[in-house]
Amino acid sequence: MNAYIKAAHEKKFTKYVIFGFFMILSGCVNSEQPTIADNKTNNFNRSVTEKDYNFQKYTVITKMYSDAVLNKYNEENNTLDHLYKYSDKSLKDAITLSSKNITNTSESLDSMKSCEKAILILDLIPSTSYELDDILEIDHKILNNGYIRSKMLVKGYEKINSYNFGTFKDFSLDCENGDCMITDVFDSEGNSAKQKVKLLCK
Repeated sequence: MNAYIKAAHEKKFTKYVIFGFFMILSGCVNSEQPTIADNKTNNFNRSVTEKDYNFQKYTVITKMYSDAVLNKYNEENNTLDHLYKYSDKSLKDAITLSSKNITNTSESLDSMKSCEKAILILDLIPSTSYELDDILEIDHKILNNGYIRSKMLVKGYEKINSYNFGTFKDFSLDCENGDCMITDVFDSEGNSAKQKVKLLCK
């Protein structure tokens, strides 16, 4: 009789162990497969982050131009200094290299003129025909690729709207831990300042 009871208990225990194993396995499978609600939440959080970063990018560019305009009457004001302040290390290195090339008297005139083409892309002003004093309005816009486009209305073209501003610069930025830094500058033809510096400045 005791042997019969013992066998019954062992059979019952085995049944619980098997049931428990399948419950654990089921839990593991479910934990690896996010629900539709989880996916929606993740997508929402991702979109919020992108919107936050786009706003921060926009703020960086507007602040940079504001600094440049506020200091336009300073004799030592150089728009590259303002760009440098908001740039990441790679772009700062490009700005430094281009500046050294222009100030290095040992460089040939042709080499200096060649590097100037890269500096024109780095410059916040989109054309050598204009100065900061000529800029009447700047329209900043977030592009689909995450770049910030700064279109400028200059003297003599007061009657056109911002959509038709013909002169602009595009800025790429990288954001990390809440900070956004400029990684490159592009002219209206899509030329990269960093690539031009690497190619034309020694």
